[in-house]
Amino acid sequence: METSHLVRERGFLFVFEEIMMTDIVDKLKTPEECERLIENVQLRNPEMALRARRRAIELRATKHNAKSNAEKEALQA
Repeated sequence: METSHLVRERGFLFVFEEIMMTDIVDKLKTPEECERLIENVQLRNPEMALRARRRAIELRATKHNAKSNAEKEALQA
């Protein structure tokens, strides 16, 4: 009985961490901020580091004024 409670609790915490991680990464405004976050979290939270890398790529693509989806995808590749 206690084990199922812990699993449910961990599941809740996992969802909460996922929301926090997304919020933090979404608030990054420059590729440099992304790089700083990557350096700080890559050992503790590789998934967050990966999301920050993707965010940095998106921000760089935006900085290059890509107008079409094809241009954005090419810059992200």
